[in-house]
Formats: sequence, C-alpha cells, structure tokens
Amino acid sequence: FFSFLAFVMEVDEFPLERFFAIHEFTAPHLLCCSDCETITVGELLAKEEKGVEELLAIPLMYSESLGDPQLREQIAALYDTISSDEVLVDAGAAACIFSVVSMALQPGDHLIVQFPCYTSLTDLAKAYNIEISLWKTDPDNNWNMELDDLRAMIKSNTKMLIVNSPNNPTGYIMKVEKFKEMIEICKQNDLLFLSDEVYRGLEDPENRLPAACDLYDKAVSLGVMSKSYGLAGLRLGWFATHCKWLYDKIVSFKDYTTICTARPSEFLSKVALKHKEEIIQRNLEIVKSNTKLFDEFV
Repeated sequence: FFSFLAFVMEVDEFPLERFFAIHEFTAPHLLCCSDCETITVGELLAKEEKGVEELLAIPLMYSESLGDPQLREQIAALYDTISSDEVLVDAGAAACIFSVVSMALQPGDHLIVQFPCYTSLTDLAKAYNIEISLWKTDPDNNWNMELDDLRAMIKSNTKMLIVNSPNNPTGYIMKVEKFKEMIEICKQNDLLFLSDEVYRGLEDPENRLPAACDLYDKAVSLGVMSKSYGLAGLRLGWFATHCKWLYDKIVSFKDYTTICTARPSEFLSKVALKHKEEIIQRNLEIVKSNTKLFDEFV
C-alpha cells in the first residue's frame, strides 16, 4: 500500500517542517512556535490523585482503532450535536488531514483552501493531482476573506472547502454571521467542509465560532491536543463529523496508516480534557502576557 502511495504521489518538500527540523531543538530562543508552552508529564499527572499509579498500570498493547471510548466521549462533549460514534482519534491533526484529503478527494476534483494556511492543507491535495484554488485573505483588511470570492471559485467539480479559524499564521477569525453564511454556500453546492479548529479555545470567547460539525452534516471539525492545550508531545488529534460515509471510509483507511494511537497518550489526553478549563486558562494567560511583550518588542 505505501509503495503504491509513493508511486502515485509526488510530495513537495515541507519548508516549514524542514526549518523546524534544523532549528527547533537547537535555537536558544524560539519566536516561531505555533503551540502553547507545554507542561511536563508530572505536572499533568499531579492534577489526578492517582494519576501516576494509573499511568504505570496501563498495558502497552494496541488500543481501539477508533480511539479509547472514554476519550471519544470526552471529545464528543466538546461539541453540541456530536456523539462518541462520530469521533475518530488519530496520531495528531496531521494524520487526520492526510486521511480526510485521501478519502474525500480524487484526481480531477477541485478543492478551495483558505490561504495562507498550514502547508499540508494544500500540498497533500496537490500530491493527489487535485485542482486547488486559494481563497486568499487580504492583509490590508485585517486578513478578511470575501464570500463573493468564494462563490466565484466554485465549479462543477468543486468537492471541498478547507478553512482554518482561528487561522495559522494570521490569527484571523471570521465573524459568526459570515461563518454561517459560508456554511450555507457549502450546503447550496453540496461541498464537504473541513474546518481546522485546532486553535479553538485560545480566542476571545466573544469571537468564538461554533464548531462546523454542529452546523452542517457534511462538515468535519478537526481538533488536537497540541495547540490550545500545549501538549504536542502526545501526538493525538481527532475529527468529528455527522458525515457517516466519509467517517466509515477514513476508519477503513486508518487500518493502512496509523491503525491506532498510543495508550499512554490516550490516558494523558483524558486527564488533560478532564482539566481542560484550567489548562486552557493557564495558556490564555501566557498568550495575553506574551502579546503585551510582543507589542513592546515591535
């Protein structure tokens, strides 16, 4: 299977990740991180009375392919309309993006992607010979995006829209009314909608968008422990969707890729989600403090 993928896919180098590979663990100071300052395993386990004991008792066998049932229940609780059977856990957001793009699109399809964005949201589809249009944000207008531009891009072979909000790297957050109108455009054109929501929780609550999967049955909401929670070392992400045919295809595809996630990571993710308000509040305080320092610096 993987030799077949290598044959059909010509993947461009990922410049950002190659940059990180050289500098991320050697530079004395990093101003380019996209995740919150992390905590140690000990600090996380200290939040649970028997945390260390329970971690040490975990058998190092395979875990359930869909993800730990209790963990999926916790993730489903982050949404308004999602059940645990509509959540799939995988090895980070990158694995989820790879699976969604691989199973939702095929050569000859057309994909629209908000730009700028994280490279894998565009270049994976490019490797599959998917036609891509970039829905560009306007740096002179607070990185705003015009819905008329989106409407003009949609063609007969358009299959999916990808948007990341809060956006990496611009920080742009679409207004709720515009977000809902954008989803109506997806509905009218029967488009799949991949909503990259990995920074959800770090924005001002007054600006927080509803999860796309709660508004549209062909939307896929992407989440991860890396960004808002600052726990990138767990390598654990998920997607949530009401779209059963796509969910089932990705479940089957996962048997050829990651198969399952690591039991210790699932356990630590359950601890983190149990204490999510405390963890995110701590991270928000760091963000606010660093924003002030950055403003003074520039």
